[in-house]
Parts: sequence; C-alpha cells; structure tokens
Amino acid sequence: MTKPCAARAPCWEPSPCIWISSTSSSCCCVSSVARNKSAAIPRLSLMERLTTLATEAATALLSPLGLSFSLTTEPYEDGISLLIDSPDARFIIGEEGDRLDDLQYMVNRLVQAKWGDAPRVRVDCDGYRARAEAKLLRRARSRAERVLKTGTPLLMEKLNAYQRRLVHNELATIPGIATHSEETESRFKRITISRINQA
Repeated sequence: MTKPCAARAPCWEPSPCIWISSTSSSCCCVSSVARNKSAAIPRLSLMERLTTLATEAATALLSPLGLSFSLTTEPYEDGISLLIDSPDARFIIGEEGDRLDDLQYMVNRLVQAKWGDAPRVRVDCDGYRARAEAKLLRRARSRAERVLKTGTPLLMEKLNAYQRRLVHNELATIPGIATHSEETESRFKRITISRINQA
C-alpha cells in the first residue's frame, strides 16, 4: 500500500511492498514499517535495496514534470525492471523511445551514485521497451541469418549501450556469428555482424 510522504522530497522506507503511486502534488513512501524510531529496521535484501533506490530515483525525476504515474517492479536478468504506468506515457516515452532511454540512463546513474556495483535497472513505460526490444532482436537475428548465408558482414543501426548489450547477448547464441561494436567515443555505436570462418 502507499501513503503520502509528509516531506517535499521523495523519501523511502524499507518495505516488502514495491508498488508506488505518485502525482504532481505529492510524493509517496513505500512503507509497512512502523515509524517507531526504536523499532528495528530489517536489513534489505539486494533486490529490495535496488527497488528502493530505483523507485526513489524515478520518482525524483518524474514528479517535477507534473505527470501522473505509478511504478511497479519485477525481476529482470540479474536486476529489476521498473515498469511505469501513466496516462501521460507519450511524454515519458518520447520520439522513438528517446526520453525513455534518457530516463533509464539517469535512473541507473542515480542508483549507481549510491550503490556503485548495483545490478542494472531496466525502465519501461506501458510496455513500449518490451515491444521495441523484441523488434530490435528480430532485426538482429534476421541480419545474422543473412550473414551466415552470404558471408558478408552487416551493420546494425546506431544503438546505445543498453541496446548493444541486448544484441551482443542475443547473437552470441547463434553458432558461427561474431559481433563487435565500432571503436568511437560516441554514446551511440554500430555493431558489425560477421561470420566466423570455420575450418
């Protein structure tokens, strides 16, 4: 359950509850722990700690925009997926997911500022990222299949670090295929898909 936070800045208490709701007029605390200062606070598990930091970061970033939203989390690979549900989803997602990518980047930076080796947080809004990732991996596999048939290396479009990781991991499961990112300081890089010459 949720309840309004008396403070203006988002604050979070340890809790097994991971559902957060927020509006522009208030922030929310996840709390099922009594506010008795003398009460012992249970030690958070790694995922509870990650959930607390990620939801705190997302709320701090979204609340000033005056958007209505709710947050839930679920396990994802070795970290969590932070799911945003909002009637203002188009403003959070942006054009071709650019704002959602920026939000995910900032959430992870804020989490890592407090927990340097924190597992990665995946941020999605109304299922947009899940759909986009599925399309990206279909394109990558399709190009890998063409490379296997023709032997001619192919390039992916420019991708951010998160997208490149998805493609590298996906194509690593295909025998005979190698991938590498171009060497540049740019945040967005292209991946070359090539065939491994086998004797």
